[in-house]
Amino acid sequence: TDIDIIVYGKNRGKVAVINELIEGAETEIVALSDASAMLERDALERSVAYFADTTVGVVCPTYQLMQPGSEGEAAYWRYQAKVKANEAIVAGGPLGAHGAFYLFRRSAWRPLPADTINDDFILPSRILEAGLCGIYDPTIVTRELERTDRRQEFRRRIRIGAGNMQQAVRLASWAWYSHPG
Repeated sequence: TDIDIIVYGKNRGKVAVINELIEGAETEIVALSDASAMLERDALERSVAYFADTTVGVVCPTYQLMQPGSEGEAAYWRYQAKVKANEAIVAGGPLGAHGAFYLFRRSAWRPLPADTINDDFILPSRILEAGLCGIYDPTIVTRELERTDRRQEFRRRIRIGAGNMQQAVRLASWAWYSHPG
C-alpha cells in the first residue's frame, strides 16, 4: 500500500482540501479519518464489506472517547451514538457521521460548498438524499485519542451549533424526506 503525504503551504480550509482530494481519488470507496482517531485493526475491512451491496452509499462506525474531558462530554457522545443508531433505523442511515471515521461511495459524492461547517453531516446526508442507504455499525469502534479541555469543547459546541443552523437551511428539502427502504 502506498501512502502519499501532501503538505499544503497555506491553510485553505478543511472543506477545500477534502473536495480536492476526493475529486482526485481513484478509488470508488473513500474513507475519511481524523488524525486523532484510533481505528480498530480490521475497521477498514469490515466497513468496506458493506459496499458489496450497491445500495449502500455511506458507512459510519461508532465513536468513543478514550479520555473524556468531563462526564458531560462522555454523556453527550454516548447520547450521539444512540441517536445515530436510531437514525439508521428510521431514515435508512445515520443523518451525518461521527467525523472521526466514515466511508462513502465516491460516485455518490458531490463537492461541498466552501463554507460548509459540519462536513461530516452534510456529506453523508446528501448521499442518503440521493437515494442510497447508510449503515451505522456500533460494533466497529473509532476511539478518540485527543482529550479536550473545557475551552476546546465550548468552541466545538459553538461551531457545531452554527453548523446545525447551516444544515437546517441547506437540507430544508429533507422536511419531506422518505428513505428508499
